[in-house]
Amino acid sequence: MSEADKMFKELGYHLQNKPDDNEILLFYVIPKGVEYIIFYKDKTISTVCSDRDYIVEINMKLLQALNKKCQELGWLE
Repeated sequence: MSEADKMFKELGYHLQNKPDDNEILLFYVIPKGVEYIIFYKDKTISTVCSDRDYIVEINMKLLQALNKKCQELGWLE
């Protein structure tokens, strides 16, 4: 497990098998299946919430996990 994966796990996310989508690289989900973080092959990231009345807050710990994963993927110099 990578350092970023550990950081996501501490925040309640786990790496899930990615959907059958050739554009998706990594797919993290909160076990309740409400929040998703999707890393795409084109080096973009989406935070998605399936509950329209709720937004995904990007606090400092989540931002650090996102940055760490970007470093591990070689997306940052």
